[in-house]
Amino acid sequence: MSFFYGFEDELIKVAKKERIPGGAGKDVPEEELNKQQLRAGVKVEKEHTPKASVAREIARDHLSEQREKGEKQDYYTRLKKMEGSFKKADDEGGEEEKATGKMPGNIQNILKAFFRAHPAPSDDQVHELAEAHNVSPHVLEQQIYKLLGKALR
Repeated sequence: MSFFYGFEDELIKVAKKERIPGGAGKDVPEEELNKQQLRAGVKVEKEHTPKASVAREIARDHLSEQREKGEKQDYYTRLKKMEGSFKKADDEGGEEEKATGKMPGNIQNILKAFFRAHPAPSDDQVHELAEAHNVSPHVLEQQIYKLLGKALR
């Protein structure tokens, strides 16, 4: 039985709808995006894809979402700080809960429920899910991409 049994059609619809090219950055001129953040974003997103053009489009989407909300385009600066705080917390140890790279054992069920409730989630929703389960948002995104790739094969 597939991990996405009973959910494949919904997931494939979402994947096709959000497939590159497109997304939030498709109609935003590159001159309106923070160039430093865009360069940083391409480097980060290459962790998810070997294609520079796809990494650039993902970075454009993230920065365009911030632009549309009227926020400062600092997605990759915030991501780096957030990941640094997770690493620092892990290095310091202690008794308090810290976000980690460890996925909950029931992550598949968590993601199924999440995508049923949010068929096309925003970055903020994914980051809130990660925080709720004490996982680094970047690690959760990698897990989502991995599971999506399996479902689409």
